[in-house]
Amino acid sequence: MVVAGLGFGRQVLRWWAADGDGRGAVSQSAGVADGLGDPWRAHVLRFGDQSWSLRRQSVSGDQTAAAAALRTKCRQMVGRNRLPDDTPEPAEVKLLGRLARQQPAQQQHGQWKLYELDGPFPMVVGTRVVGARAAGDGAHRVVTWGLAMSTGTDAWTLYTFQPESPSADEPSVLGEIKIPPGCSTMLTLRVVGGGGMIAFEGPQDAEKWIRFYDGWFETHNWRAVSWREVGRWRRSGTGWHCRYRAAGEAAALVDVHLGPRRDGRQGGLIVVTPPSGSNEGDLSLGRSRLTNGPEN
Repeated sequence: MVVAGLGFGRQVLRWWAADGDGRGAVSQSAGVADGLGDPWRAHVLRFGDQSWSLRRQSVSGDQTAAAAALRTKCRQMVGRNRLPDDTPEPAEVKLLGRLARQQPAQQQHGQWKLYELDGPFPMVVGTRVVGARAAGDGAHRVVTWGLAMSTGTDAWTLYTFQPESPSADEPSVLGEIKIPPGCSTMLTLRVVGGGGMIAFEGPQDAEKWIRFYDGWFETHNWRAVSWREVGRWRRSGTGWHCRYRAAGEAAALVDVHLGPRRDGRQGGLIVVTPPSGSNEGDLSLGRSRLTNGPEN
């Protein structure tokens, strides 16, 4: 689990690389999708349909401060994250066996436990009870774990992992926008309280995908606009782009980019910019909730 986390972390840091201390280095997409690429904003990343998601955020301070911040993040999640619905793998069973011989740093008896692991960098694991035993305690499952990695003098990056599930206090249109039939999601990335994006791929058929999105957004009372004026799809090199705006003055935006891939298939990118002045975590787009889109 640690190796997988570090691997994800290295790749994510390449995507969200920043110059200097990182505070002034926000990717160019941040103006389009609020907060994407800003290392000081919390990002949540999910690969395909994996059952776990990764949350990343930068913090400043020494190792003690970083460990405290990590502990706080995991404490916030351990009680509200859903329990895994799959059978624990050997690596999780081994970790739970190790934790059973260790005193938890924090706990709520019969509900959850939070452990701090010794190592070269701060690491925290949170477990939840999944059943009752005669002894009064139940079997545990890992519901969150995190680590803090130093990225410079008094600069740290927190990585926390959790079972993937929609959060009631962070509504996101990313889970509502459809992708064309026959396509598969590669990754979903969102900023907590900001924008987000979906990357997907499928058979190369740009015209079919264009018809799909024109129909889907029209069904939900969105209109297609260009960067500067009302328009439709725009050709950009070998790809296509269209921007959709929700109804209302402080409307949300969705940019859809389509283009061919080297393997002969086609890729797509959906970038969501929340309404201006929206509350933290509010990515609901328009007056009505988006649900089912057309299938063709």
